[in-house]
Amino acid sequence: MNIPFLIAGILTTITAFIHSIAGEITTIRPLVNAEIKQIPTLELRAAFYIVTVHLFASAVMLFILAFATNQDVVMGRFLAIQFFGYGAAFLGLAVIKRVGLFQVPQWVVFFLMAGLTFWGTMR
Repeated sequence: MNIPFLIAGILTTITAFIHSIAGEITTIRPLVNAEIKQIPTLELRAAFYIVTVHLFASAVMLFILAFATNQDVVMGRFLAIQFFGYGAAFLGLAVIKRVGLFQVPQWVVFFLMAGLTFWGTMR
C-alpha cells in the first residue's frame, strides 16, 4: 500500500465534499440569486460541478494508485501537477487581488495534495 497516495486520496475526497456542499451554499447560491442572466448562471454552476466531479475522480484514481501493485508514476505526477496548478492559481490570485492569503485557504490544501501525490510517485 502506498500511504502518501492513500492520504492524498482521503484529503481529496474531503476536499470534494467540502467543495460541493460549502461551495454550493457560499458561492453558487448567491450567484444564482444575483441578477445574472440564466445562461451565464447555468454555465457558472456547470463549471463549478465539473470541478467537483474532477475532485471525486481524482480521489478515486488516488485510491486505485494507493492499492495497486504497480503504481502508475505518470498518472500520479499528472495529478500532482494539476493540484499544484490549482494551488498556484488560488495563491496567485490572492496575491494579485491583494486578498488575505488565508481568506482563500484552498491553495494550502491543493499544495498539500500535490506534495502528497508527488511523494507517492517517489516510492
